[in-house]
Amino acid sequence: MYGYCENRIDAQTSHIEHLHPQSRYPQKQLDYSNLLASCEAGGKKAHCGHKKDRRLLPITPLDPIEPSQHFIFAADGHIYPRPENNNAADTTIKVLGLDAKRLVTMRSTAISTIIALLINSPEERQQTLDAVSPSSDKLYEFYSAIRYQIDQLTTLPAQ
Repeated sequence: MYGYCENRIDAQTSHIEHLHPQSRYPQKQLDYSNLLASCEAGGKKAHCGHKKDRRLLPITPLDPIEPSQHFIFAADGHIYPRPENNNAADTTIKVLGLDAKRLVTMRSTAISTIIALLINSPEERQQTLDAVSPSSDKLYEFYSAIRYQIDQLTTLPAQ
């Protein structure tokens, strides 16, 4: 799974991204902690590593803080900066194109699929929650957005 957008990748749909651009930080070009698998963004520079180009990011996938502390993941697939973290999160969203139409659509589909399983299939509810729990050993595409929406649903007051 790719670190910036959380889209699933493989060897054919990815390239090696440098968090610190090689052109500006040649001493870090082979530093393992500077390398990240990046999606190809559907062959365009619409989002992620190709869109980032030589810019630095204020928030990276190596940040120890949970994405939900930086971003709001809407059920419709859009991503927004949290009000208290506006500048860093907004810059990261724009530099990486994390609100690109392609990603919004894919994120929305992933969220609605999991939410539908939780609502429409009570017998699979716990299995689904276990599968997307932070302690699970498997991460799904758009994991942070899915987790954010599940957390929103489970913290709603009873009606």
